[in-house]
Amino acid sequence: MLLERAKHLKMKIFCQWDHSLDFSYDDSKVEFIVDAPNGVVMEGYLFKRASNAFKTWNRRWFSIQNSQLVYQKKLKDSLTVVVEDLRLCSVKPCEDVERRFCFEVVSPF
Repeated sequence: MLLERAKHLKMKIFCQWDHSLDFSYDDSKVEFIVDAPNGVVMEGYLFKRASNAFKTWNRRWFSIQNSQLVYQKKLKDSLTVVVEDLRLCSVKPCEDVERRFCFEVVSPF
């Protein structure tokens, strides 16, 4: 059910060097399963903006597990940790990105 729910989310992500992340989605309700047996609270494809000169958007498989935001290039690839502890992050609207419905996750690290 969580995977089905994640398929309906339309999210995008943008990584910046200042340890902040921009997301966007158009679903009015997001459910989290805190006690998931595998530690995965939410998962699905997002778009991650490259930090190189071209700033292209790349589709990646993201998940929130054990309070970390992680992604894989493909579903079976190894994990890359984006945010070590989401509980320490704050969220704010992001209006300077060309994508709609964006918000920024800011890490204190």
